[in-house]
Amino acid sequence: MNDETKQALVESGLVNAEQLAEALAKSKGGGFIRALKDVTDLSEKDFYDGLSKAYRMPCVSLKETKMAPGARLAVSERCFHQWGIFPIDYDPKGGLMTLAVSGPEHAERIEKIFSFLMESFDNAYVCADSQELRDAIAREVPMPKAEVKHASIGGAKPSVSKPGAKGGSAKMSIPLPSKPREKTEEKGSGKPQASPVPKPAKTEETVSDELVKSLTSAVSLLVNAHLGNDAERIASVNARVRYCKLTATRLAVTPLQATKVILSAWLSALADKKDVIRQFVCPYDLEEIIFAEESGRGLGIESLILSLVRSYQDLVDESPEDARDVNLTRRGLFMKWGPAAKHQDVLETFLQVLMDEQFVDKLGKHAGRIIVLSRSGADVAEITGTMERSGFAVKPVSSVDDVEADAQGNDADLIVVHADGDGKDAVQSCRAIKQKASLSDIGLIALIAEGAAANGAEFLRAGADDFLNDPIDVELFLLKAEKLMAMPARKEEQSGVSGSLADMSFSDLVQVLSAGGKSMDVSVTSGEHEGRIVLRDGNVVHAETGGVTGEQAFYELMLWKVGQFSMSECQSFPEATVTASTMSLLMEGARLADEGAQA
Repeated sequence: MNDETKQALVESGLVNAEQLAEALAKSKGGGFIRALKDVTDLSEKDFYDGLSKAYRMPCVSLKETKMAPGARLAVSERCFHQWGIFPIDYDPKGGLMTLAVSGPEHAERIEKIFSFLMESFDNAYVCADSQELRDAIAREVPMPKAEVKHASIGGAKPSVSKPGAKGGSAKMSIPLPSKPREKTEEKGSGKPQASPVPKPAKTEETVSDELVKSLTSAVSLLVNAHLGNDAERIASVNARVRYCKLTATRLAVTPLQATKVILSAWLSALADKKDVIRQFVCPYDLEEIIFAEESGRGLGIESLILSLVRSYQDLVDESPEDARDVNLTRRGLFMKWGPAAKHQDVLETFLQVLMDEQFVDKLGKHAGRIIVLSRSGADVAEITGTMERSGFAVKPVSSVDDVEADAQGNDADLIVVHADGDGKDAVQSCRAIKQKASLSDIGLIALIAEGAAANGAEFLRAGADDFLNDPIDVELFLLKAEKLMAMPARKEEQSGVSGSLADMSFSDLVQVLSAGGKSMDVSVTSGEHEGRIVLRDGNVVHAETGGVTGEQAFYELMLWKVGQFSMSECQSFPEATVTASTMSLLMEGARLADEGAQA
């Protein structure tokens, strides 16, 4: 309990400072509200009314409270135990769940956790005694001893570093760790003891998930059977399903809405066969989602996502080149997708999905390696930083001989000559580079600093393939660089993608690779520290840093906020040192980082 909460309790008049201290002493190990009530002579009603005012949230007793119907289908049973929450009310239609927690700080931490996850609910909170909370969870949701974890109720802080949702709402997911804790507390001893890990029985939730997967599989088989050998249409519907799923995830729709979107995306491939869609028995109104625009009714979120993705695919068919540029895509969808002006949030979310996918696609390719020559000794750190953030490996040098030596040893893909002052030395450098047989086939761009006397024409006459003015227009530079590296004379072997942790955090990088199902070997450096993770089909299978391997190494890497990363496709994999799921790793790493920040 923090000092602010203690002060609020005393200022409310519910207890004085001595009574508060007595209650805190009595509640060692839990049950603070019950201990607080014992030191007052108030009736139960007056006590809970006063506590509600002090905590600024409703406070209740859970002695007789039952779990809200349907809550177990919305939240993992392990979630109740792991995070110490108890649902006392649940409205699935409105997506509202009321959770009992042990206090204001607990509510704040749970809000952060749910906002970090992906499936959305609006949450309301009430406060209850921590011991009553534990008892209610154990009573309503019994679990094998080895899987029960109570530390989050009034104890360890299960929080993450990302901010809570706006307006009091939070996003809830179903955190299912890939393996339960191997230790639990021996009753009455307070000491951890080894405990066998029992095979978890199937819950209503897992059965429901399996049914949804089976239904989705059946729909995909039906669609593929009707499309026959039409490879183009099969590829189109697979892309549609992928875009719909990613967009639904980013928008944090409910699991039911996500299921509807995915099933509708599959069946929309048979939009010219309405009779087939009508014959498919399904508990969802998929026909209304697929043909919502034809019916003239208002579009729900499922129909919005599907219609947006279909509009994008039409745009790609009409102007494939424009569709590669996010700004042109935005402009095209504003004209093609009717609801664009009213639902810009949905549009921007989808555009972010496209940008992330482009990044992931680039990981299978290589950005290239650039040598930056500055003979004047000018500081080119800003220039090289811009190039590195664009995915290139960059080496600054100070002479033409250094350019030749580095290019021969590392297969350079592009040379950039920086020109400042009168620029005459830079012009001579361009001429000298192009006269060397080992360098003549490498693309060369002159980067002319503001105020330089030499102009672009002089550099072109000296052999430069192109020129740019400094400061760099990043988009223009990328276009010119890609054009030069794509020339037939260019070498095909290029280095891996690299970047800065300041521009993409370690956790965001892992999420992008995981979402793309990538198999990558990622090296990370921060000062003198080095680390490495290996992903196989989007799952982290190995992590190491400073002599530490496995999950602990992964959690340490998540703490690195500055540094560089580089990656390449992985074909052979080391022995697995990580078995937890990627989501579990990210959640636990975020919790540990948050605890470290609060320590």
